[in-house]
Amino acid sequence: MKKRVFKYKSVYYLAICTTLILMIMSLFAMISMYAAANYFKLFTAIMTLITSLCSFINLIEKYSNAAIYMNINLGLFALILGVNLLFTGISFESKIFQFFIVIIAISVILNLFKSENIDHNSEIEQIGKNQN
Repeated sequence: MKKRVFKYKSVYYLAICTTLILMIMSLFAMISMYAAANYFKLFTAIMTLITSLCSFINLIEKYSNAAIYMNINLGLFALILGVNLLFTGISFESKIFQFFIVIIAISVILNLFKSENIDHNSEIEQIGKNQN
């Protein structure tokens, strides 16, 4: 049984690498909370960590919801970076703006090449069966 989340392997590896990078960024955000505690930052760091973990697990196991969790993860990071850009001022040379553009580009690439032929009904029935 060969399941595909994305049409090409390179897009699949891009999604896994992006998820790992966003998960590491969430962990560093959690660690940096000890310097200055803020409930909004703590909430967003916990939410991004949870969505990163969910998308990573779904990508590794190649579940049909992997693209949805990846979109939620990228959308949450884009929302956080967009709000940060609005409050600090948009400068084309800033690292936050460049990272924001990279996240949007990755989101477009992942949505263009996601696989549409995943059978959602038989996915749970296939768990535990012998895969030859």
